[in-house]
Amino acid sequence: MCKVLVCLASISCLWVCCGQSNAQAKRLEPEVGKLPREAIGFGETLEKAKAMAIKDAAERVRGLMAMQKPAMDSFVVTEDFARTLLERGEEGDEVKNEAFKEPLKQWVMPFRTDTNWWNDVVRHDLEAQRKAVSSERQTWTSRGMLGIALLLLAAVGYVRVDEYTHRRYTTWLRIASIGVVTTVIAGWVYVFQVGW
Repeated sequence: MCKVLVCLASISCLWVCCGQSNAQAKRLEPEVGKLPREAIGFGETLEKAKAMAIKDAAERVRGLMAMQKPAMDSFVVTEDFARTLLERGEEGDEVKNEAFKEPLKQWVMPFRTDTNWWNDVVRHDLEAQRKAVSSERQTWTSRGMLGIALLLLAAVGYVRVDEYTHRRYTTWLRIASIGVVTTVIAGWVYVFQVGW
């Protein structure tokens, strides 16, 4: 009966520590004026201007995520993801720059208005947070289980050797087991402080 209870307690501990939580943190919507309306790119050609507009969109979304409290830093907005937030875009007016001989092409890409793209960004950030927390919990649980397994192995070894020697070396075995337990605990503390 004791083994069954210990097994159930271990499974419950693993479930609590390793399971992903479905609870979602409450995220406030940014102020209406803070959401970017368009991304603008400049380049020598239209293709370069389009690429710069997508980079600009990714940077604007990252900046908006950094302004949130708490900052949304779990999900990294890539250019591919930023491309899904934008509409097709159109060519803007050419801009003269002294550094270039010919005027630069401009490409303007508005952010989508048919969907709430900010909710997608928040969802991706929350998903990245859950994965990070789950991974951290699994790491801590595996460290704990490894330490407990080593302590149990030392205890079983102590009992077996004590029975084999017919209790002639009980004092020496106790001293040795205390040394093993101390070593396991010191290693455990070292792993927690330094990281694995």
